[in-house]
Amino acid sequence: MGNNIPLYGFQVQNIFAFHAVGPWPRPDIKPWKNFHYIPGVTMEQEAHHYHELLFVNSPIPLRHTGNGRTYETTSHAIIYRAPYTLHSTMCLSTQQYDRYVLWFNPDTLSAFGGICDLGKLGTQAECCIPITSEQMQSLQPLLEMLIKAQKKSRNNWQGMLAAVLAEVNDLHPEDGLPETVSGSYIQQLMHYIAEHISEELSIPFLAEKYFISPSKLTADFRAATSISLHEYISGIRVNWARMWLGEGVPIPIIAQRCGFTHESSFIRMFRSVTGMTPGEYRTRLRR
Repeated sequence: MGNNIPLYGFQVQNIFAFHAVGPWPRPDIKPWKNFHYIPGVTMEQEAHHYHELLFVNSPIPLRHTGNGRTYETTSHAIIYRAPYTLHSTMCLSTQQYDRYVLWFNPDTLSAFGGICDLGKLGTQAECCIPITSEQMQSLQPLLEMLIKAQKKSRNNWQGMLAAVLAEVNDLHPEDGLPETVSGSYIQQLMHYIAEHISEELSIPFLAEKYFISPSKLTADFRAATSISLHEYISGIRVNWARMWLGEGVPIPIIAQRCGFTHESSFIRMFRSVTGMTPGEYRTRLRR
């Protein structure tokens, strides 16, 4: 498996922004064709190689998870997720869920001479910024312009992205979440794991790779992400496996791609994370 294969089969070259209403993404939004969710089942955690900004435009209850942390929002909010962060958002209401989603590649930030800057967001793996309906209304024109510029392949989206990030950072509280994975070797480790799931990922091997003791590695990872290193590796492997199950790849091949010599070991791992076997998961997808 080459490093050019994106998580969940969708490659964000620079930026992708869209507006969606409802419990599931609109079918005409191209990237979602590679996301395989089961209606009626709790939203599964996912991870991807790009930054994500989720702008919640509905005053309805939502449950969010990010690297072992679970929290709920009941009003307008902005959720930021760093690359390779395991996360999910689940709607707790039968009402329509209105949101804007903005994805952008890490290389985008460095390609334009500092025009686009994460600012305070760059110190965190995930954070939630509560905002008022008036603040959301002030952001909407910028987001709509960004979507239109992207669709028409205009070159002025960089400035619009910079404006959105500046607005978000102005809304970011000074007493936000403490620094987590960004800027540390843990972010590099998460990147390595996500793109080498078919290879050896034992804790002793990873500790040697980063010139640190296994106990220090596991302690640092939990401190930075609130989950164990073992949980993260399993979650990333399941993240890939779900995509391949939806694409019809045979389970023995998926087991090999996820770094398992024995199919039975892969099935045990998958069931421990999802509560069902890969075969049961695929059957649910086809209903």
